[in-house]
Amino acid sequence: MNYRHLFHAGNRADVMKHAVLALALTRLAAKDKPFRFIDTHGGIGLYDLQADAARKTLEAEGGVKALWRHRHEAPEAFAPYLSAIAGINAADDCRYYPGSPAVALSQLRAADKAIINELHPDDAHSLASWARHDKRLKITRQDAWAALVSLVPPPEKRGLVLIDPPFEKTTEWNDLVTAMEKALPRWNGGSYLIWYPIKMNSSEDQAIAALGAIPKLPESWRMEWCWQSQNEPGLSGNGLVLVNPPYPLVDSLQKILTWLHDTLGSQTGRISLNRL
Repeated sequence: MNYRHLFHAGNRADVMKHAVLALALTRLAAKDKPFRFIDTHGGIGLYDLQADAARKTLEAEGGVKALWRHRHEAPEAFAPYLSAIAGINAADDCRYYPGSPAVALSQLRAADKAIINELHPDDAHSLASWARHDKRLKITRQDAWAALVSLVPPPEKRGLVLIDPPFEKTTEWNDLVTAMEKALPRWNGGSYLIWYPIKMNSSEDQAIAALGAIPKLPESWRMEWCWQSQNEPGLSGNGLVLVNPPYPLVDSLQKILTWLHDTLGSQTGRISLNRL
C-alpha cells in the first residue's frame, strides 16, 4: 500500500491505458441503456503535473505532454481521451491529468454510474474530496480483490471493470487471477480491462496463460507496447488484457498501438496485439 500514482501520472503507460479506457467507455455509451464503471485501484482522480511529485520524476514529459504536442496528428481513436484531457485544462494547456476516475467521468452520461475503489488512506481522502459533488460516483475503500468480486454484477448488467494494480507485491498476479476466477462466473457479460507493467527482462506469459485458462473465459485480447528495449532498467512498457471488450473496440487497438509507438516510442521497442 506504499505505491502513489501521483509520481507517475501521465506517463507513457497512462497514455495507452487511458486512451483504451476512454474509447471502451465510448463504445459502451453507444447503446441507450445505462452502464456501470468499476475501478478497483482508483488513485486520486485528478493530478497536477506541476506538483512536486510529478516534477520529481518528469514521467509525463515523455507521455501525455509529448502526446499533447502531437494531438492534432492522432487518429480518431484518441478523440475521447484527448477530450478528457481538454475538459480539465484551460485553452491549450496540459497542466492537469485525468486519472482513470476522471477519464471515466468524462464519458459517463446522466444515467450511468461509477464505483471507484481506493485503499490508500491519503489517496482515498483526496479521491472522495474530488468526487463529492457528482452523484454518479460512489467511493469505496476496501481490498481491491475483494472489491472486484463483491461489486459484480452491477444492477445495470452492462459495464466495465478497470483493474490497475501497482504490482508492488509478488503475489499480485496470483491475487488477480484468483479474483477473476470468482468474478467472471458472477458477471460473465461484463467487460474487464486489466493493466500490467513490463519491466527489465520480465515475462508475464505464465500469468496471462493462467488468465486465459479460466473456464468459460469470454473473447479476450492481449495488447502490449514497449517503448524501449526490455534490456534497459526501469519500466520498459506496459500491457492490457481486454476480457470481453465492447464491440467494436478491438478494431481500433492496432491503430492506437501503431501511432503511440511511432510517436512516443523508440526503435528498440515493440508492439503486439493477439487474441488469448
